[in-house]
Amino acid sequence: MTPEIISLIASITSVILAVGAIWLSITFYRMSSAASKATEEAAKGISASVERLEKLFDKLYSDTFSMMRDTVSAPHPVSLSQERVALRTILPSNDSRPSISF
Repeated sequence: MTPEIISLIASITSVILAVGAIWLSITFYRMSSAASKATEEAAKGISASVERLEKLFDKLYSDTFSMMRDTVSAPHPVSLSQERVALRTILPSNDSRPSISF
């Protein structure tokens, strides 16, 4: 083989590799663009879910502390024996239901 033939084969090989590299770069760019769009959609969904959870948490938080405020600021505290009487009148005892004891 003469040096001119080896040089020609090397040139053709480098052109084929260059075309392959360009094709791969275009393919990877398209794939990364699609993945980026999918990630943006997922982020929007997560953001909406977080907002709903924050609203729910704020509501539960305010309800919990309003119940605590009402309990602490009750004008007449209820004794334990009064709670037992109230529970017994509210929850009638049946043999099929477990009994509540304090």
